[in-house]
Amino acid sequence: MQIALFACFFLSLFNFCSSAIRRYYLGAVELSWNYIQSDLLSVLHTDSRFLPRMSTSFPFNTSIMYKKTVFVEYKDQLFNIAKPRPPWMGLLGPTIWTEVHDTVVITLKNMASHPVSLHAVGVSYWKASEGDEYEDQTSQMEKEDDKVFPGESHTYVWQVLKENGPMASDPPCLTYSYMSHVDLVKDLNSGLIGALLVCKEGSLSKERTQMLYQFVLLFAVFDEGKSWHSETNDSYTQSMDSASARDWPKMHTVNGYVNRSLPGLIGCHRKSVYWHVIGMGTTPEIHSIFLEGHTFFVRNHRQASLEISPITFLTAQTLLIDLGQFLLFCHISSHKHDGMEAYVKVDSCPEESQW
Repeated sequence: MQIALFACFFLSLFNFCSSAIRRYYLGAVELSWNYIQSDLLSVLHTDSRFLPRMSTSFPFNTSIMYKKTVFVEYKDQLFNIAKPRPPWMGLLGPTIWTEVHDTVVITLKNMASHPVSLHAVGVSYWKASEGDEYEDQTSQMEKEDDKVFPGESHTYVWQVLKENGPMASDPPCLTYSYMSHVDLVKDLNSGLIGALLVCKEGSLSKERTQMLYQFVLLFAVFDEGKSWHSETNDSYTQSMDSASARDWPKMHTVNGYVNRSLPGLIGCHRKSVYWHVIGMGTTPEIHSIFLEGHTFFVRNHRQASLEISPITFLTAQTLLIDLGQFLLFCHISSHKHDGMEAYVKVDSCPEESQW
């Protein structure tokens, strides 16, 4: 009996020593977005008073600006300096990297004009870090995470268990997500979503996993008539008559971009990339994703396409076998017509930068 107790003690001590506390500072920030050429860090300081009004070609003119609320990562608890991010992330919130046995601590500051929260899919948490309001018979203290009101902050703590992580036959990291869950329809259509990647134990400490070519792809239909900002009476709606105001556009996007405008999807010739794919939307849309001239390796099977629907997550691998520029798109004809496509560029990379 004593031997068994000592074994359990040392095993728990080993897990504790091999784990890490990963700290993030996220702000919910309002900004302007046009789905074609906006860059999140560039538009953070745009003054919304000087945004263009709706043109007469609304809602088909993708050059106009839309008000969004997104998650932005900051360097520290002062929330003054936003961390750099690759351009291909678009509207996505920062990628939360973690591995088995880790503890993720995220301080969320609401810098927007409406309540937000932080709800994780794929990891474990106590009630005070659930970020979802419903009648659960919990105390008032355990409900403070349900809504973070404008100007306020809340710290969420997530635990990454062995059951949350990749198995031996899985890719290095599995794809999950986090989002605001105050009003899920309004939250998602406003842009409050990001990727949560759970990696094999010890992989991030090797400083190799994040150096592999890994991209998060959010295939989402944003309904501008169902966001937090569609009801506000500002410069977006002042030039619209009552009929057009009821006919907001539905934007078929890849990471918040339409019509092949997503920048920065660049991989190395004859090397593999990992796609962390998230399907998101507030209607029952199905997407069939293709990459011209290439296939996907998913769950030990080779596939010509990726089939995703709202609130689905998968990790796929592609060997980039040819040089050039290839179209990544949804093969559903109406979605492709509405701009759910992007370019993937395959370059010849220096030998020392390859794995």
